[in-house]
Amino acid sequence: INAEYMGERQAGWENLEEKLKATEARMAQLRAKLAEEPTSQGAAPGAAETDGSPASSPRWKLDKDVKDCEGCHKPFGMMRRRHHCRICGGIFCNYCSSSRVPISDTRGTDPQRACNKCVGWTPKESLLPSSPR
Repeated sequence: INAEYMGERQAGWENLEEKLKATEARMAQLRAKLAEEPTSQGAAPGAAETDGSPASSPRWKLDKDVKDCEGCHKPFGMMRRRHHCRICGGIFCNYCSSSRVPISDTRGTDPQRACNKCVGWTPKESLLPSSPR
């Protein structure tokens, strides 16, 4: 092995290290931007949180931030409990999120809770195919 070859290899490694550092810096910038990005209000359910693909998951709203059902607008309390829609991440009462739909992602094949708003717009490709009878 000659010195010229070793020099080329060393330069190649240094170039890769520079690219890796630049990529890591860019990823940190994108993570920071994503953390600052608010969810859009007034968009279709789940539009800001998920792209409708099977691998995407919604950003769930925090229980403490939602005082009323996002469907019927009745206040939550002892008798009206909060439930998260597994499609849009919104918080609904049992009546407004009583549907169950199979969602093809990391949650398995059991039907998941979905709000009444999302049941009508769920992208067909995000639903599991129905099993043959």
